[in-house]
Amino acid sequence: MLRSLDSEYSMHHGLGISEFIKHHPKASDALLALTPHIEAYFGRSIPNLEAICDPEEASEKIRVQILTSLPPMDAMHALDSVESMWLGSISPAIAELFVLTVAPK
Repeated sequence: MLRSLDSEYSMHHGLGISEFIKHHPKASDALLALTPHIEAYFGRSIPNLEAICDPEEASEKIRVQILTSLPPMDAMHALDSVESMWLGSISPAIAELFVLTVAPK
């Protein structure tokens, strides 16, 4: 499943992502389901994935950073749309494993 993600995402510290996916196997399906929503609002983009640790909650998450040339307000509206469409298609328990962000190209 990680190979499928390789073609859709750029993975920072790939080992951390691999370990995360091993511990949360449904996360890879959720990421693959996210791809068409990103393309619909941001065009063909290769988002960055990064395993992050929240020390306050003692939890690990994957940050999905979408690089865009959209103006900031448009990017935030697009991100809101992506999140609402995607979150409606995955379980809340899986959704909690992710943080979606946008950044300028």
